[in-house]
Amino acid sequence: MMGIRTVMELTDNAMHKTGIDQSCRKDEHSLRVGVAHSLEWSDQVRQCLGYGGCHFRNRANLMFVPSIPSGVQQPYRKTTAFRNHYLTQPDDLLRLTLTLNGSSSDVPLVGVNGFGRIGRAVFRRCLSRTDLRIVAVNHTALSMEHLLTAIRHDSTHGSCKEGWEVTVAPSDHPDMLKPTTNNPNPMALLYQGRLIHLFTERDPKKIDWSQAGAEYIMESTGKLTTREKAGQHIVFGKAKKVLISAPSKDVPNVVFGVNHTTYTGAEDILSNASCTTNCLAPIALVLNRAFGIETGMMTTVHASTSSQKVLDGFSTKDIRSGRSAMGNIIPATTGAAQAVVKVLPELAGKFHGISIRVPVTNVSLVDLTVTLSTPAASKEDLMAPFREAAERAPKLQSKAERLALANGSGDGALSPELPALKGVLGVSDEKLVSSDYLSTEQSSTIDVDASVMLNDRTAKIVAWYDNEVAFASRMCDLVVYMSKRYYLTSDMDDTKDLEKQHAYDVDVRAAPEVNGVYTDESDTAIDVHTKLKDGVQRQLRQRHAQMMAMAGAIGTGLFLGMGKSLVHAGPAGALLSYMTIGTVIWCMIYSLGEMICYAPISGGYIHMVERYVHPSAGFALGYVQWYSTVINLPAEIISAVIVIGFWTELTTAKTAGFLVMLSILSCAINLFGVRWFGESEFFFSMIKIFLIVGLIIGGLVVDLGGGPNHERMGFRYWRDPGAFAPYFVQGSTGKFLGWFYTLVQATYSFSGVEMLAISAGELDNPRLNAKKAVNKLFWRILIFYVLGVLIAGMLVPYNDPDLLQSTGTAAQSPFVIAFTRAGIKVLPSVINAAVLTSAWSAANTGVYSSSRMLYGMALRGQAPRIFARTTTRGLPVLAIVFSSLFTALSFMSLSSGGNTVLNWLTNLTSIAAFFAWGGICIAFLRWKAAMEAQGRDRSASQYLYLKWQPFYAYWAIAWCVIIVIFNGFYVFIKGQWDVSNFIIPIFFGLFLGHWLFTGRKPFPKAHEIDLVSNIPGPEVDVDHNPPTTAMGRFWNWLL
Repeated sequence: MMGIRTVMELTDNAMHKTGIDQSCRKDEHSLRVGVAHSLEWSDQVRQCLGYGGCHFRNRANLMFVPSIPSGVQQPYRKTTAFRNHYLTQPDDLLRLTLTLNGSSSDVPLVGVNGFGRIGRAVFRRCLSRTDLRIVAVNHTALSMEHLLTAIRHDSTHGSCKEGWEVTVAPSDHPDMLKPTTNNPNPMALLYQGRLIHLFTERDPKKIDWSQAGAEYIMESTGKLTTREKAGQHIVFGKAKKVLISAPSKDVPNVVFGVNHTTYTGAEDILSNASCTTNCLAPIALVLNRAFGIETGMMTTVHASTSSQKVLDGFSTKDIRSGRSAMGNIIPATTGAAQAVVKVLPELAGKFHGISIRVPVTNVSLVDLTVTLSTPAASKEDLMAPFREAAERAPKLQSKAERLALANGSGDGALSPELPALKGVLGVSDEKLVSSDYLSTEQSSTIDVDASVMLNDRTAKIVAWYDNEVAFASRMCDLVVYMSKRYYLTSDMDDTKDLEKQHAYDVDVRAAPEVNGVYTDESDTAIDVHTKLKDGVQRQLRQRHAQMMAMAGAIGTGLFLGMGKSLVHAGPAGALLSYMTIGTVIWCMIYSLGEMICYAPISGGYIHMVERYVHPSAGFALGYVQWYSTVINLPAEIISAVIVIGFWTELTTAKTAGFLVMLSILSCAINLFGVRWFGESEFFFSMIKIFLIVGLIIGGLVVDLGGGPNHERMGFRYWRDPGAFAPYFVQGSTGKFLGWFYTLVQATYSFSGVEMLAISAGELDNPRLNAKKAVNKLFWRILIFYVLGVLIAGMLVPYNDPDLLQSTGTAAQSPFVIAFTRAGIKVLPSVINAAVLTSAWSAANTGVYSSSRMLYGMALRGQAPRIFARTTTRGLPVLAIVFSSLFTALSFMSLSSGGNTVLNWLTNLTSIAAFFAWGGICIAFLRWKAAMEAQGRDRSASQYLYLKWQPFYAYWAIAWCVIIVIFNGFYVFIKGQWDVSNFIIPIFFGLFLGHWLFTGRKPFPKAHEIDLVSNIPGPEVDVDHNPPTTAMGRFWNWLL
C-alpha cells in the first residue's frame, strides 16, 4: 500500500500556530499523522496533537520516533517505513510525517520468542513491513550492546537499514512496562517512537505477552514445536495465536501460498513448516496441477545451520551430524518430502527425499526429479505453468467462494487451476549462483537453465531459496493472513466492501528459515499425538464407537432388569424413572460430545475432569470408575455362565471351565487389536438391536391380541393392580419411593453410554464421527428403553410372582413371561442367547474401557508408567492384561463365602455412573467458563453446540447429586443397613489423599485452564475410508 508521505519541519511555536490542521484521504484510505521528535518533547507534542484539530481514527495510531542526531544521515536514508530522504536537523526541530500505516486494530501485534537465526530474520522483516508491528521480543543476549549489534549487523545479510533506527528506550519512558516478579527490571527498544518490550526468560511460562500487547507470537526458538509446548504462550502468556518456525507433529503445518486457505481461524497454533518444505511445496503444487505427479525424488543441497558443528564433535542424531560443517559435504536425512504430503495430501506415497549439507552460510537448492502423469512437449512447456503461477497475484474471495471454502471446496489446496504464487514463486532465466540469491524473498526460484527434461514424462526441476529470509517472510505473511481471517466470518456481499473494511493487501514476501537449534532435516513424521507419547491408533469408525457405547448400555439391564423395575415402581413408575434418567443422559451426552469434539484425546472424561476441574478430582474419579469397571468384569462373566445353565446342568467343574474360557476370550479379543474389538462389538450390538426391536414389535402384537391365544390386554395392568407400585411403605409415599428407588436401576441400564469418550483417542475422523455418534446414540437408546419399558408394563402386572424370580436367565424377563403365556414357546431360548452375548459383550467392553482408563491415567502420571506402553499396532498390552486379571475374581462365586465378598465389592459400584455423569457435566461447566474467559467462541464449532447450555448441565448435575445423596434411603429402614452401599467416602478419600500428596493445589481459575496442550488439530479430521457406493453411503447413514 502506498500513501502520501510529506516531510514538514516545524518548531514548537510553528506547531502551535498552525494547529496542525491536517486531514486528507488518498485511495480511499485515511492518512494519519506521525511525529518524529526528541524524547524531551514527548509530552508537549502529545499535548499539541491532542488539541491541534488533527483528524485521527485512533489516538493510538500516533508514532513517536526519536529525531535524528545531528550529522547522522546515511543510516536513515530511504527507510522502508517512510521512504523519505531525512534531513540533518537540530534536536529541537520536529518532523511531521503524513504516512499511511495500519492502526492497532488493523495490523497484528507480534511478539518474537527466540533471537537465533530465525528470530533475528523475523525481527528484521517486521521492522521493514507496515502490515504488522513487532511489540515484544524474548531474547538471551548477554547485554543490550550484543542485542543491538545482532539487530544492525549480520555476517550473511549485511547491515540492516531499519536496525539503525532501533535504540535503547530510557527507563523512565511513560510506556515502559511495570515491574513484576518475573520481570523486575523492564527494558525496551525504541523504534520510530514505539516501544519494543524485551523479555529475557528461558521458561515460556514466565512471559506475559499480553502485558506488552503481543497477540501473535512467532515461536522462533526451534524448541517449542509441539502443541503443548507452544501453547504455553497462550495459556500463560495470554497470546491469541502462535506460529511455530519449525515442522510440528501435532499442529497443522501450513505453507503460505499452497495450503494457507485451509486455515479456518479456529486453530490457535500453526506451524510454518520448514524452509525446504516452503520451497518444495509450491513446485509440487504447480507440477501436480499442470501435469500430475506419479513419483518424485527430492534432494536438497542445504546450507549449514547453527545446529551443526564447526569442528568435529559428537551428535546425538547420528555420526555424520557430528562432523565439521566447515570442511565437509554431509549427507543427511530430511523430512521435507513427508511434510509436503501433509500440506498436499493428494501426493501421499509419491514423494521421497534426502539432504546434503554443504559448507555455505546461506541459500540452499532443491533438486526435484519427477515422473509426470501428463507429458510435457518441451522444456518451455514445462516452465510455462511456473511462469504463469509466479505472475498470478493472490485475490480476495467473494462471499460465494468463502462459503465454498467453508464447505470444503473452492480455491483451496486441491483447486484444479494453477495457484496464485506471485511473491512466493519466482522463475529465473539467468545463470546465477547461490550468493546471487541472498536475501531474496521468494520461497523458491526456478532455475530454468539448470532444470532438465529427460523425456516428455521425466523432468528435473532445480530451485533456489534463501533458507533464512524467504522463510521469515513467509512467517510474516502467514501471521498477517491469520489476523485477516475474515472471509469465513464476514457477512459482506462482495470483495469490494471486503477490501474497504480490511484493506487487505497481501505483500507476499519471503524470509529466513532455520534457527539456532532447529535443523530442517529433522524427522517430520506428523501424527496427532503429543509429548505424552500417546501410542494408540485411530482405527475405530463412527459405527464402532456408537455400537460400543450401545453395547455397554443395552444388555442384561434391558432384557432382565425391567422386571425388577416393574416390581418396585409399577408400569407408570418404571416408565417415568427411565424417562427421567433419559433426560439426564441427554444433557450429559451432549455436554460430553461438545468437549469430545473440541479435544478428542485419550483418557476420555477422566482426563476432562482432571484438566478442566482439578487433577485430584480426575485422579479420584479415574480410580472410582476404573475400579467400578474391573470389579464388574467377574460379575458379567458369572452372568454369562448362569445363562449357559439354562441349557445344561452346571457342576462346579463345568462352571470353572466356562469361567476360564470366557475370561480368556474377553482378554484375547482385546489383544487382537482395537479394530477387531470394534467389529466384534458392532456384531454383538446388532444382535441386541434386532432382538429388542423384535421384542417391542412382538410385545405390541401380543398386547393387541395377535398372539396364538388372541387375548387382548391393552392397558389392563395399568388399572389393576395399578400404574404405580408402593415400595417399603404403602400409599403415596410408597409409590414415590418406588419411583425414586427405580432411578438407580434405570441408571444401571443406561450406564455405559459414556463409553464414547473412552474411545475418542482411537476414533478415526474423531470430531465428525463423535458428533454423529452422539446424535444417533441417545435417540436409539432412549427409544429402545422407553418403548421397551412401556410395552413390558402392558404385558405383565407388577405383582406377577414370576417377575420376582432371581434365576439370572430369561425366565425373569417380562417379555418371556408374556410370550410364554401367549403360547410362544421358543422365545426363552432366543432371549437367553441374546443375554449370553450381552453378558460376554459387556465383559469384552469392560476389559477395553478399563484398560483405556488405566492407560490414560498412566499417560498423565496417575498410574504406573508401565501401563502407558503400547505395541507398534497401538495396543496398551500391559493395561489390557492387568485389567483382564480381575476376571479371576469370578471364581469366588464357586463358594458361598467368596460369593458374598464379591457381591460386597460389586455393590460398592452401584452408583459410580452418577459420579461419572456428574463429573462430566461439572467438567463441561469449567470448560465453558474457560472458553469464555479465554475469548474462544463455542458457537463457532462446526460439530456440536447447544445454545441453551449451561442449563442442560445444571439439570444433569442436580439429579446426580440428588440420587447420590438420597438413593440409599432404604439403609435407614430397620433391617436394611448395609455398609457396602456407601461409595461417597471412597471418592472423597481418594480426592483428599491425592490433593494432600500433590501439594494442595488450588482449583484452577477459568483463564488458567489449559485449552491448548495435546489437543489434535484439524489434520485428524479426515475420513480415511469414506463410502464410495450408494449402498455404502446408505449403511453409513443408517448405522
